[in-house]
Amino acid sequence: MAHSMRTPLLEPLDQYFSSLARMVANTSWLPHPDTVYALGRAAFPTARARRGHPRFTFICDNGKRVGMYDDNTTPRWAILGAHGIRNWRDRKGWAFAHVWPSPASDNINSFSHLANLVMIPECFASLTDKNCLLTGYLRWHAKTVYGWKPDDEEPQMPVGPGPSPFRTMHFFHLAPRGYRAIHYPIKDRNRAEGSWRPERTAAGSSTSKPFGTSGDPTPDSSSSSRAIPRSRAIS
Repeated sequence: MAHSMRTPLLEPLDQYFSSLARMVANTSWLPHPDTVYALGRAAFPTARARRGHPRFTFICDNGKRVGMYDDNTTPRWAILGAHGIRNWRDRKGWAFAHVWPSPASDNINSFSHLANLVMIPECFASLTDKNCLLTGYLRWHAKTVYGWKPDDEEPQMPVGPGPSPFRTMHFFHLAPRGYRAIHYPIKDRNRAEGSWRPERTAAGSSTSKPFGTSGDPTPDSSSSSRAIPRSRAIS
């Protein structure tokens, strides 16, 4: 009589998390702190589309249209456009993930906030959907470097050595025109809130903070668009 075999037990993986976090830090891109500060809010008035709230339907507050439900398109536009990258279709090998998963990332104040976004190699993207040491580092980075976290969330300092400094994209001193593209279907939006584009800011250097940041803080004085960085081969 054949005996059924049990599924092997999962071995503890804690010893590998630090190495994994360093690998992700060395191969991913995070928004530049000065760009996050310049924008100062979510890039677009959008929230995650879901059952009952399909894409392109309106978000209403007291009968007034204040935003729109969308997929991951506007968050991707946010992180690329805010850093002067215009070839948005050329993104092979990259995924654009949220630092905080649902439901914290689903509201209009968090969904397209630069501090909540990371450009990560596709092979690592699913790691941001889990509560593990890696997401702990990313959330702590968002709080300590960008000074931002979703409402009702309080990230804790990760235990153990942190990864090497996260790479940040180049500082871009003027918002791209693409930020206005989302406005046209929201005709009844409250105009008193003003523009969703970051204003022109003076050049400034990035301040060293926990887990560090990298990248050139000098604003780009040319009008030419930047290209999406090539995804590194990971073998």
